[in-house]
Order: sequence, then C-alpha cells, then structure tokens
Amino acid sequence: MMRDFVRFCLRCFFKLFKVRFEMRFDPSNLPTKGLYISNHVSYVDPIVLFAFLPGNPIFALHGQLYRNYWVRLLMKTADIMEYGNIDVPDLKQLIAKVNEGRLCVMFPEGRMTNNGNIMKIYEGAGLLADKTDSPVIPIWINGLQYCHFSRTRGRLPRRYFPKVKIVVDAPRPLKLKDELRHQRNHISNEIYMIMREQAFESMYNPQMTVFTQLIKAAKIHAKRACGFKRPKVLEDIGRKPKSFKDIMLASYVLGRHFHQGAAHQESIACLTRLPLFARFLGSMRMVRFR
Repeated sequence: MMRDFVRFCLRCFFKLFKVRFEMRFDPSNLPTKGLYISNHVSYVDPIVLFAFLPGNPIFALHGQLYRNYWVRLLMKTADIMEYGNIDVPDLKQLIAKVNEGRLCVMFPEGRMTNNGNIMKIYEGAGLLADKTDSPVIPIWINGLQYCHFSRTRGRLPRRYFPKVKIVVDAPRPLKLKDELRHQRNHISNEIYMIMREQAFESMYNPQMTVFTQLIKAAKIHAKRACGFKRPKVLEDIGRKPKSFKDIMLASYVLGRHFHQGAAHQESIACLTRLPLFARFLGSMRMVRFR
C-alpha cells in the first residue's frame, strides 16, 4: 500500500538523521483501541510518530499543525483530523472512531512548547480515554526541541540534526476518582502526571551522576559559534557570571582537594547556599547524587 511505502521512506530518512525509536512493550500486545498521548515540541512530531508507530492510528492535530502545508503533504496517506481543545463536536467524533476499535494519537497540550517543558494540559485527552474506556499509551519525544522546526528559538540552542529519542511506554488505564470525574482540573492533572512519569522514566539513568549530567548539559548548551563568547549559566556569591567551563574547572579543583584529605569511598557532605545550589542544578534533573 502507498501508506506503508511512505512510512518506510520516512523511517529510513529519520534513522539516517539520528532518530531512535523504542517501544517498551511487545507490539503484539497493542490494544485494539487506545489513546497515545505525547508531548509536543516541534512541527515534526506527528510526522515522526506516523513513520514509527505500528498500525494505522488516527492523528488528532490542533489547528495550527493541521493547516501546516508540509505536515499535510507528508501525512497525506495518514488518517488525520482537526481537533480543537474545547470543541465538543470534534471530541464526539473522536469518541465514535475510538469506540469502533481504533487507536488515536493526541497532543494533550494542544500547542507546541516554547521552552522544552510540558505546557498546560487540556482535559480532552482524559475525557476521550474515560468515555471510551481505553488505556493510555504515553509517548515522550526528546531532542526535537533543539531542531529548527520548533518554537524554542531564543530559549534553547538550535541544531540542524539533533539526536532524537522517542520512547513509547506500555498501555496503562486512566484512573479517575468518581467524586472528581466531572472536574476538569482533576482530569487534566491525571494526564499531566502520566506524562511527567513518562518523562522521568525515559530520561532517568541510575548510573549518571551530577557531574556527568553537567558535562552532558554543557555539550548541548555551551557550544559557541566562531567569534561568540561562551554562554553564562549562573553567578557566584560575588555576582560574577560563570560558564560551564568555569564550573567544571572549579569542580576538578575542589574534587582534587577533597580527594587528598578523604579516605577511600568516604562520604563527603558539602553545605552551600540553597539559592546558588538551586541555580546550579536548574538544568540537571533526574540524576543520582554520589
């Protein structure tokens, strides 16, 4: 079929440019009906998911994404429909299609993020899963927020071919409390917690220390073009700006000083001012202290 051929070409293209796709469950155990929920970081998100997700899911795209010429062109063979976050007729149409035994892909944020983090979650995804009694399949996309098709310009560095990792977790039921089922905040909060948990599980590495995460963050945020200075990321107690290079050099010096006066595998505690420490760890999440 033409759809399978288009998806094969897109998969080959994305794999060529460092896109990794991982499903953390057996695709043969995929439910007959369900709801994929994914974070939304760029215009390329639905195209990548169309290329890699098994089967023929329905893509519910918000207006700005649905009207994009290139998205419509590359997903011409996909089953897509326009969806508004507060449009009841669109939601009823999706409920009818999912009840027929279809999988649906939805971006609960309803718009692209402008800072790389999860934006406000609307209740449409939760209502769809609850009304159809369908499991939720969380997806986390990491890396496309650094491409030129995102809306993070001025907040995150841009790369022509960033490393992209897409993780699809196992289906899970959406549990809504009966007494809070009709509250929109409760429904959207349940979807938000599922997405936050998926973000943690997909990016957490128990072998990564704080310093390793510092080096990883420096590789992403501290690259400079010819003639430009290295970006400053924090200030010391004297209000003097510091770059990633300054922090790593100071860490080596301090670590060598502690190593000379400490026994083998001895635990060392370091007390510091909380605001300064919070700034230092601002971009270092989900790491293990050693």
